[in-house]
Amino acid sequence: MVRRIVRSSLVLVVVAGAAACGDRGKASEQTVQALKQRLQSKSAPENVRGDEHDARAFAAARRFYERRGYQPAWFEGTKPSPAAAELTAAVEGVRADGLDPADYDLGPLAAARTQSKGLFKRGSLDREQVADADLRLTATFLKLASHLLTGRVSPADVDPHWFGQTRKVDVVDVLDRALGGSGVAASLRQLVPQHQQYGQVKQALQSFREIERRGGWPAVTSLKLKAGTRSPAVAAI
Repeated sequence: MVRRIVRSSLVLVVVAGAAACGDRGKASEQTVQALKQRLQSKSAPENVRGDEHDARAFAAARRFYERRGYQPAWFEGTKPSPAAAELTAAVEGVRADGLDPADYDLGPLAAARTQSKGLFKRGSLDREQVADADLRLTATFLKLASHLLTGRVSPADVDPHWFGQTRKVDVVDVLDRALGGSGVAASLRQLVPQHQQYGQVKQALQSFREIERRGGWPAVTSLKLKAGTRSPAVAAI
């Protein structure tokens, strides 16, 4: 009798497990189809639509998801993956390179944390939300990678006589390597210019930010200057 009960229990466990796997597969397919629908539309979804940088990131995202059969990149089921946490840290660190973290969309991760925490927690994101969130995070990585590689502003817009050449790197390949084992932070760091002048500019930026943190430049007494003027204000200037 006991053996029969044990065998029946085992059967129930196996059946329940198989059913759960079936549900997960079906839900995953829903996410895949949701991503495919968004990426094959004629225009980018509103939440990844902005300036020309966002447009280029969305075009690159299309190639990225086509390569991987529209599988999500930043979520495991309905939960953010460790790679998503790496992306958060990378975005928070871009100030050292003269970029503003607020320019890079990490809203989906904040939403995922809000869903699963707090007094009125509502569980994990649903499959449609995962598709939206995954696409937005991919666009964020690609946009940041492009900025680190070639700059946020075209050098020609700053100096019409600029004649340098930009580095040719496919940011989609960079993202593939990042998620394939190279790591998000390490892959993005490789895009930062490595020459000495860039490092010196970063140091200067850090120095100016420290001056700002301490209250900024000291006030200078108003003074009409002419050749030969002598005054403590001249030294302050």
